[in-house]
Amino acid sequence: KNEKYIGTWNWRKSKVVRNPMTGKKKKFARPEKDIIPIYREDLIIINKELWEKAQKRWHELKGTWPVTRKNEAFISKKVMSIQALTICFPD
Repeated sequence: KNEKYIGTWNWRKSKVVRNPMTGKKKKFARPEKDIIPIYREDLIIINKELWEKAQKRWHELKGTWPVTRKNEAFISKKVMSIQALTICFPD
């Protein structure tokens, strides 16, 4: 997932916009065409072969474990909010 291990650094992946009313910052992803990949051979941590093996293993294991508690709570809140919008009328 993190291509910095193989020396690829991606610049301009996201853009931070500040809300002028609240002062809060919000991060937005930029389109693929705006991302600037830079290859730095001096910053390589692992070789390409090991990277590809790790990526293959990561994709094999993806979805093996159940949803985390944090995500579980988020999903249940969405379901509860949808249920709250549902109105049942007696016959």
